[in-house]
Amino acid sequence: MIFAIVDIGSHTLRLAVYEEEKGECNLLTKKKFALGLAGYLKNNVMAEEGVLALLSVLRQFRAFLDAFKIENISAFATAAFRMAENRDDIVVRIRKETGFSVRILSGKEEAELAFIGVTRTSPVKTGVLVDIGGGSTEIVSFSNGIILMEKSLPIGAVSLSKKYDAEFFPASSVLEAISRETIDALSNANINVTAKSALTLGGAAKGAKILLSALEGNKLKETINLPMTVGDIRSLLRRFDKNLTDVDKVLLLKEVADRVPILMTGFSMLAAILSSFGVEEVYYREGGVREGFISEVLLNA
Repeated sequence: MIFAIVDIGSHTLRLAVYEEEKGECNLLTKKKFALGLAGYLKNNVMAEEGVLALLSVLRQFRAFLDAFKIENISAFATAAFRMAENRDDIVVRIRKETGFSVRILSGKEEAELAFIGVTRTSPVKTGVLVDIGGGSTEIVSFSNGIILMEKSLPIGAVSLSKKYDAEFFPASSVLEAISRETIDALSNANINVTAKSALTLGGAAKGAKILLSALEGNKLKETINLPMTVGDIRSLLRRFDKNLTDVDKVLLLKEVADRVPILMTGFSMLAAILSSFGVEEVYYREGGVREGFISEVLLNA
């Protein structure tokens, strides 16, 4: 069976096509657009500009799927849709103009699906999962593979970048403000976690792992199972500022160009969260909500 997943994230829109055979799913192809949907939220209303941009990408996805006559399609959306008061109207427009029926995941569902998707091949069985998205951040504490607590914070790398005008390479004072707001969000959600090890998802974690690997002359796949530290992430914050060397410009453009506008915000959030939990070992993992959705929602349907 061939099927497709349309993942409407708060920063990135993704189309992934899989082949399922005997309970195993193999990725055939994927497409992604860094739309920054959370940045179009104004007073909890998705601006028409954002809706039109979203529809434009979804029409491209539909044309691609129609060309291959792929009809088994599931679509879900996360924080940007959860926060948009006009989400019901947007879902209707998407259905009318593209044929996609969008399921809006709750914060609890997103956190649990991320946990399921990432822990299948995880080296960490006890610790904390941190998934920084564009419009929300999911925190899951777990022990021996069992969820102890899951929370969804209403802040993300896109939303805070927009709030603090922090795109690309903000001043250290701005990054400190982002860090403080992140800590306040943890406090307001009554999250009091202590963990030696952390699993991290999302663009900030991936960007950190890619850059740290590249600085050592390695590729991501060669170091994927080696941990980072909070100090490593802070070192990237110190390194990449407005006074970039040509070497650093080449590194960023070659390795993480599509993530650079919100990368420093993501690093600041990630370092703040992991420091507050006392984390010593930080593992970046591929996969997440989409893989959890396939495992729990599609294959178990």
